[in-house]
Amino acid sequence: MKNKKFTIKHVYIDHLENPLGLDNLSPTISWKLMAEDGSKDIRQKAYQVLVGSKKGGADIWDSGIQESDCSTGITCEGETLRAKTVYYVTVKVWNVENEQDINGDAWFETGFLSSSQKAWGGAGWIGAPEKYLNARTLLCSPVILNFVPAAERRELFSGQMMKDCWIPEKISLKLQEKTISDMY
Repeated sequence: MKNKKFTIKHVYIDHLENPLGLDNLSPTISWKLMAEDGSKDIRQKAYQVLVGSKKGGADIWDSGIQESDCSTGITCEGETLRAKTVYYVTVKVWNVENEQDINGDAWFETGFLSSSQKAWGGAGWIGAPEKYLNARTLLCSPVILNFVPAAERRELFSGQMMKDCWIPEKISLKLQEKTISDMY
C-alpha cells in the first residue's frame, strides 16, 4: 500500500487555531497542506468540512464533497451556532491523485454571540467600588507601597502619619519599572 503524499496541517477557524470566545455565527475555515517529502507540489482536488457538537460529528454542518482547490475562507453555513458551546471541525481533502487525508483535531468555542449586557447573566465589573478609588487609598495600599522601597517612602511623601500610611500633601514620584514578581 502506497503512503499518501500530503497531510492537512494548521486548520484555522476565523484565522485562529482552536479559538475561544468566537462571536461569529458564520466562522470561516481554512487549512494548509504539507507534502510528506517537503516539496511544494501539492494540488488539492476536493474537500469536505464537517462541523459537529462531538468530535468527528456533522450535526451542525456538512459541506458535502466540494470539487475545488480552495482551502481558505470556507464559510460554515450549517445550523445556527449556540453561545458558549464547543464545536469540532473535521477537514477531509483529496489531491489530484485521489489520495485522501483527514484532520479532526480542530475545534472552537463560541462566546456570548451577543453584544447585549443581558448576555453576561448579571455579571458585574471586577474592581473596587468607586468610593474607594481616591489618592489616599491608592497610595496607601500595600500593593502600591510595595513599589516604593521602604527607605525612600519618607522622601517621597510629605505629610502626617495615619495608621502606618503617609497622607501626601505633595508627590513627586520617579517611577521605576517593576513586575509583580519583584514585589514578592
